[in-house]
Amino acid sequence: MSSLPFAKSPYPSPDEWILLGNGEFGAAEVLNNGESGLLRHVRHHCHRAVECYLKAFLASKDFQRKTHKLEDLLADCIGLDPAFRMISDPVNALARDFPPNLWTDSNYQPGQLGCESHVETCYNPQNTFDPCSASDWIAAVRKVQEFIFCQFGQEAPEPCGPV
Repeated sequence: MSSLPFAKSPYPSPDEWILLGNGEFGAAEVLNNGESGLLRHVRHHCHRAVECYLKAFLASKDFQRKTHKLEDLLADCIGLDPAFRMISDPVNALARDFPPNLWTDSNYQPGQLGCESHVETCYNPQNTFDPCSASDWIAAVRKVQEFIFCQFGQEAPEPCGPV
């Protein structure tokens, strides 16, 4: 896989998606220190990491999907390679633990900040998350990352933060 600079096309290359995913996952690992105020950010970065890894595979097959819905991205990957069923559990666990997306396909309009339920769920300081959930999210991303790197014939990088 190559490194920066990013391509000038409107859709990132597989290498660029991998770099983005690794950055999101690294941020999640570093933030996973057990402080409940940071757990919402761990969840967000885990979701984004898996989204980027799935989009890396799709981009490698010249397939583009502009969505943040992990379920839809996984379905597209399975349609191209049934082996992706092997990561259905971790992907679906992350999708289930993530509230309705800020930019869901059905309600996104340019200039719109997003659906109120997402903002209330993700950014309400009174919402607390179980630190065990964060460890599950990290483990789920690790499984997806390892699977994707295997698809590209590479080994996944070492963890950045607490394991």
